[in-house]
Amino acid sequence: MSDDNLSLCITHLQEMMAQGWTAAAISRESGVNQITIGNIKNGKASRVTDKVYRKIADLKERVDGGKLSAGKPGRKAGSAAVAGNEGATRAAGRTAEQPGRAKQPVKARQRAKNPDALDVQGMIRTDYVPVDIGQLQGLIDGLIARFAGAIEELEQIREQLRK
Repeated sequence: MSDDNLSLCITHLQEMMAQGWTAAAISRESGVNQITIGNIKNGKASRVTDKVYRKIADLKERVDGGKLSAGKPGRKAGSAAVAGNEGATRAAGRTAEQPGRAKQPVKARQRAKNPDALDVQGMIRTDYVPVDIGQLQGLIDGLIARFAGAIEELEQIREQLRK
């Protein structure tokens, strides 16, 4: 069964990518780790769990049902565009002379200055840590509830001060 799920996952990923989906978009919409998507897509995975298969199959059903579309294929933002620095993206192909050094592309200099930024191709950083999405959502919901209560208390205090 696991081999069947793996081959079906590979087929689903290939079909969605042919429709213009990227691995990052599939990961974002399905909830499957981007590294896992890449391993399945590139044939490095020897098996997939039922949970991963179900998430990919559910996404494929939504795509086939017309509930989701891939958007505009080929539109990837580089790290400089993500950071809001449009001038850096125009200069990305240029090189600059540095005294005592060989010419170095602008992109390489930017990566050296900011190693925490995403790679130009939009890939995830190598220090990525997987997170249980259910626990994270629970934590966020708890924080929202706490702060919502605090806001109500502050508004009540404001009203008392105005009287």
